[in-house]
Amino acid sequence: MHASGFAVGGQHITMDLARGLGCCIADAERIKTLYGTVLTGGSDARETMTVPTAGDNDRDFPQVVSRATIANIVRQRAEEIFEMVRDRLADSPFAAEPRARVVLSGGASQLNGLAELGTQILGRPVRIGRPLGFGRLPSEAKSASFAVPSGLLVYPQYAHLEHVEPRHTRQLKTGTDDGYFGKVGRWLREGF
Repeated sequence: MHASGFAVGGQHITMDLARGLGCCIADAERIKTLYGTVLTGGSDARETMTVPTAGDNDRDFPQVVSRATIANIVRQRAEEIFEMVRDRLADSPFAAEPRARVVLSGGASQLNGLAELGTQILGRPVRIGRPLGFGRLPSEAKSASFAVPSGLLVYPQYAHLEHVEPRHTRQLKTGTDDGYFGKVGRWLREGF
């Protein structure tokens, strides 16, 4: 397994849409969420939508843009991100492993066609990561947006870094270091 990161992602796509369409960031985020795709088709040039302008003047008329324009803005930034990933993978110890898979997570990973674009640019399988094995996780949180936070919450238990006592045997003790509060205090002292 190899993990790496850089500070470019979905927020940059939103900013590109805001600049390219001349709208506010909230409208750009909504457009990305509802219409964001890296795939363009023949009918996208004909399908248009109105986008409110970001100006302070209420008399500014909303502009009309095609879905192809939105897809082109999203695709350019997505291609740049995947090229950065490709460069990072080339420096990793798994660069020569042809079967190594790339897992995408986060809200922007759900853009239409992103996994296919990643497979094309990276030359290896790309899939979207989702939280699995959570019985009580609400359906709203079972998307790729919550894959990393969910994993970070349960990792200490799976890696046996955290001990969890069953509820029926747990007792609060008032001693110094052998009780529950003593363990929490020791954890705080050692961790921070």
